[in-house]
Amino acid sequence: MELDLNEIRKTIDETDEKLVALFEKRMGLASRVATYKKERNLPILDSKREEMVTEKNVLHLSNKEYAPYLEDFLKQLMQISRSYQSTLLVNEATTWQSVLGNLPVSEVTKNPKVGYSGTVGSYGEMAALDYFRDSQPICYQTFEEVVNGVLDGSLDYGVIPLENTSSGGVLDAVRLLEKSPVYIVGEAAVAAEHCLLGIGTIDEIKTIYSHVQCFLQCSEYLKDKPWHQVPYFNTAISAAYVKERKDPSKAAIASKRAAEVYGLKVLKENIYHNKKNYTRFGIIKKSMEVSDEANKISIDFVLDDKQGSLHPIIKTIAEHHLNIMKIESKPMLGTPWEYVFFIDFSGNLRDNEVKRALLEIKENSKEFHFKGNYIENTGG
Repeated sequence: MELDLNEIRKTIDETDEKLVALFEKRMGLASRVATYKKERNLPILDSKREEMVTEKNVLHLSNKEYAPYLEDFLKQLMQISRSYQSTLLVNEATTWQSVLGNLPVSEVTKNPKVGYSGTVGSYGEMAALDYFRDSQPICYQTFEEVVNGVLDGSLDYGVIPLENTSSGGVLDAVRLLEKSPVYIVGEAAVAAEHCLLGIGTIDEIKTIYSHVQCFLQCSEYLKDKPWHQVPYFNTAISAAYVKERKDPSKAAIASKRAAEVYGLKVLKENIYHNKKNYTRFGIIKKSMEVSDEANKISIDFVLDDKQGSLHPIIKTIAEHHLNIMKIESKPMLGTPWEYVFFIDFSGNLRDNEVKRALLEIKENSKEFHFKGNYIENTGG
């Protein structure tokens, strides 16, 4: 029998009409489920139930070739159901605390004690002075010391680097932020204008010192240089070390300010390859600061180790009309093949779309940490 495309399409249309009626019925039932869960303070996501629904319905298939497509269909259907339930559960009367829990909140601290990783002349000091203009920031040798200072109350705020426009995330700092109960309350963007510093001449150099991120940001300039690269705590401490050694064969990569502070010569200016080279510093605190002007949100989360688990998160953010500013992943220490995801996206905690998105992301995550809502600083 010859196939008639019009007849086939007519049958598809009739089938779609039935699907629409069934979809409407299912969404009505999802609404009743949302009411039940709200009254009993139950989570929207029930992973075991969803797995059971998928497995049970796949068994009903006559044509098993359709199994993977039915699984996708059911997963999408249940994702839509959860999204609708979150819309019903979150409204104008819903507080962000009911979505995220009772996270610590405080007002902006006046006359704060501020700490940064580095020393006088470092980019960390520049970020601290840029954000806290009337402060006298305290220098620490490591990121961990800054975070511990915030946690034990010896500091009101800490300043730690999170990412660079050339070399990406600062792994040690990002991991420390992920595992520590601190929050990002602001950010500072500092132009990282790296220079080659020393006491002699370029021809005398044999060894250079700087932070590992700095070497990455200057890799184009350094690639044909025979110098031994020694990673150091940070750029300014590298400059201080070169000055202390008084050896013309040693040089540092740091800022012009570091050259002024430590009395070094600028042997070569602007040796970084990205001419819009900025480092973003997070301003961290033991508690959150919530304001109507905040327009950027940071979260981290862990997902089940299965194919496609990140897709619902990305889809959720897009469906709530929010813009992803950054997304990256890092391996979980001690847990092979599992990853922590870090996402920055636009929004304010008091916005309903943001609250709904956070609820859905939280429900879809194995672990979830809210890291802050603050005002974006793009630099330049």
